[in-house]
Amino acid sequence: MRMSRIGIIGGGQLAAMLVEACNAANASENSDHQVLVLDSDPNCPATQVGGIHVMGKPATGEGYSSLAAVSDVLTIDLENVSVDDLSSLQTAGHTVVPAPALLRRITDKLEQKRWYTELGLPTAEFISHPADQEIAGEPFGFPVVQKAARGGYDGRGVCVLRSLEDNAERLLVSGFLERYIERRMGISVMVAADG
Repeated sequence: MRMSRIGIIGGGQLAAMLVEACNAANASENSDHQVLVLDSDPNCPATQVGGIHVMGKPATGEGYSSLAAVSDVLTIDLENVSVDDLSSLQTAGHTVVPAPALLRRITDKLEQKRWYTELGLPTAEFISHPADQEIAGEPFGFPVVQKAARGGYDGRGVCVLRSLEDNAERLLVSGFLERYIERRMGISVMVAADG
């Protein structure tokens, strides 16, 4: 039986679910998966279910080399990671999943929206918007959705402006404006492939 060492950058809920899945596989199959979790909090959700803590800061790249040194494969728990550091590790021969080139695209929401448009995928109309410019409502009118290009996830980095007066609450980061669409439901999809 070969032991596999999975290194996860970030110790949140997704990392905890992967730790639990590996624990279940270890108990029911002839496998030995060890999960190491890089996080600034030794008591993060993933360590509470058996992940082995490695001190570091997921957003800055601090500790990535230490995690890579003891892992067969590296993956992520959240999007707010240092893609440059992951790319360097991949160049040095470490296995990083998903690939840093893809991570670079999906961690920049404006780049992601442009990619959707290039592929012909349905997405709300949008225009880029600089950090230092007030929102006048053009070309979509109000309400309008402002989204940060980077660092936003799980509702962070999103601001709905319903009038000019809401500029006091706008995000002071570069990103984009998106046509407001009444939402009936939200759906998240995760796709995985083997090989």
